[in-house]
Amino acid sequence: MRQYELFIGWRYLRAKPFQTVMSIIGVVLGIVVLVVAFSIWSGLEDALRGRLLGSEAHLVVWKAGGGFRDYEEFIDLTAEIPGIIAAAPTVVSEVLLQSRTAKQRKAGAQVRGVDAARAGKVANISEYLSSGELRFDRDETIRAGRSRLSKDDTVKGGIIVGSGLARKLGVTVGDPVLMYATFVKGPTGYMPVMRNFVVVDIYQSGLYEIDAAVAYIDFSVAQDVFDLPGVATQVELRAGDPDAAAGIKREILERHGLLYIPKTWQEMRGVFFYWLRLEKIGAMIIFGAIVLVAGFSIAIALVMLVREKTREIGILRAMGAGARGVRGIFMLHGTVIGVMGVVVGTGLGLLICALVVRLDVPLPGDVYQIEHVPVALSWRFILLVDALTLVMCWLMSLLPATRAAKLHPVEALRYE
Repeated sequence: MRQYELFIGWRYLRAKPFQTVMSIIGVVLGIVVLVVAFSIWSGLEDALRGRLLGSEAHLVVWKAGGGFRDYEEFIDLTAEIPGIIAAAPTVVSEVLLQSRTAKQRKAGAQVRGVDAARAGKVANISEYLSSGELRFDRDETIRAGRSRLSKDDTVKGGIIVGSGLARKLGVTVGDPVLMYATFVKGPTGYMPVMRNFVVVDIYQSGLYEIDAAVAYIDFSVAQDVFDLPGVATQVELRAGDPDAAAGIKREILERHGLLYIPKTWQEMRGVFFYWLRLEKIGAMIIFGAIVLVAGFSIAIALVMLVREKTREIGILRAMGAGARGVRGIFMLHGTVIGVMGVVVGTGLGLLICALVVRLDVPLPGDVYQIEHVPVALSWRFILLVDALTLVMCWLMSLLPATRAAKLHPVEALRYE
């Protein structure tokens, strides 16, 4: 670009400072909301995926017809499938829990009977426990809880409850709870089976849906409480690569037939992640429109500038300035606005993301499943947004700049 093009282009930029600043602000706002929104949605998706895959099995297998009596044999055969690194039998049932210290506090829960030795390899349960160790046989804690009951009450064992469930019941470690487990037929009809447990640990994965509804007890105790001797309700599997779960499912079906019903974590949680992705795409479209509107404001400003400077353009052309030089003057206008908007917008967006991380902004856990706003920066996305914004600003300035370049000196000065 020649010296006179830079001089005149910069002079035109300073001629209407308010209009120039407003155009830059439009670009800045568009980039800021895109960078911040995408980083937060990406952080939300990564956090939920990471916690979900850490706290739950990658595949769950049921057996058609009910009880899983041959679960040990199935686990041994399944261990031969490439990609599976751990397997564990589980008893799962819906129950009603009641605090024994505050009897008005009751809550429905999903109780999972797990083998502590094997379940810890399928899901990282210990990582989310306050004690850091998956154990149900904490004798001192159980004795302390037992002492708070009457002499006729017995304690079946220890129970680990989710943090949200503990808040609903108003209990903490050492408190006794009553479990309404199942129904048995008695002389006067069906009667509930009630068993006392003592809370030996608190489970907090950070996923509200799980923490507010899940409790763990020992596998053999669960078989006894739910009257399932020698039976598991499901077998849980962990894959070395979570994304390979679909292939492992096909292998299970080929080896064991349709008698077994495997489901991957994508199938069990697919609707949730689809909703998350849909919201992310919708937000990007809406916020991207802000950048587009800012681009149109640049084009409109340049069109008005060309109209105002028609006489000056005619003089420049009469003095020998070529169409390319005139185009460059007005292209500089859009380019400078784009560059300044990208630099300031990106910097401000990154600063806001850093503040969100530092301030640990809280979220409603019952809506978003996590308790704080997560942020995951994607430099590829940020660079793509910056590049597209620069190209858009350049293109929006191209049309009015080309129109100015095509002005004939005679036409421009006819009425002067």
